[in-house]
Amino acid sequence: MPGDIIQGHITDGGAAPNIIHAHAAGVFVVRADSRARLRELRAKVDACFEAGAKATGARLEVTEVQAYADHVPNRVLARSYTAYWNALVPCRDGEGDKDPFEPPTSKIPLDQDVDEARGRTRASTDQGDVSYEMPSLQAGFSIVPGPEGQGPHNPEFASAAGTRDAFDRCLRVSKALAGTALDVLTREGLLQQVKDAWKKDMDKLGEKTE
Repeated sequence: MPGDIIQGHITDGGAAPNIIHAHAAGVFVVRADSRARLRELRAKVDACFEAGAKATGARLEVTEVQAYADHVPNRVLARSYTAYWNALVPCRDGEGDKDPFEPPTSKIPLDQDVDEARGRTRASTDQGDVSYEMPSLQAGFSIVPGPEGQGPHNPEFASAAGTRDAFDRCLRVSKALAGTALDVLTREGLLQQVKDAWKKDMDKLGEKTE
């Protein structure tokens, strides 16, 4: 499937290239677009390892570590967040709501299908697990990269994240999240709408809710 990702790293490949090693080990990561698809893909990957072990007469030992679920965004919360975020977008040099570092515009699209499509990421977070237990919102934002334009997991990006501009962007996110929380606490019926939307999402995914 297009969203399937399998990553591997050999941690022990033996001591020499001209012998059959008594032991080999590696770390492998399996990613998919949904928790249901991840289960399917994981079973296929396991079957590949089992087939290799059976074909060579080797013993296979798999140690499973923590997994993360995909994030299920709550669109009711997202609508509230979008309203606050878009109101906080700064104007720069007569560009109106346009921000040269967040093309084509730093405002969040009002079409939530477009917003979700733009916001999809292969990043892993336990916020995904939270979203299967209760309504959830995961806000992402861009920062101005360093001179080489490097992304996350890079020393240059770490430096870029410490700039005043990056802090201001983070503060904008915090304000929009605080406004969303205030809406949930003060707007009559909004919390129930949030819960109802979450239950509907879980039903579509075949997940049980209490």
